[in-house]
Amino acid sequence: PPPLNGVIGASHLLQNDGGLSQKKQELVNVVLRSSETLLELINNVLDLSRLDADAIEL
Repeated sequence: PPPLNGVIGASHLLQNDGGLSQKKQELVNVVLRSSETLLELINNVLDLSRLDADAIEL
């Protein structure tokens, strides 16, 4: 599978492409929102694991 940052970057590029139909633009927006949400979730899990390992402080 492609790296998540690549999916986000490609989605941003497609989002700015004026040649997409309305339906394709909506699908790109869904991919972008979903991938950004997934990235945030992954970062939160990593932060929790660091807290659990006493690697960072609040």
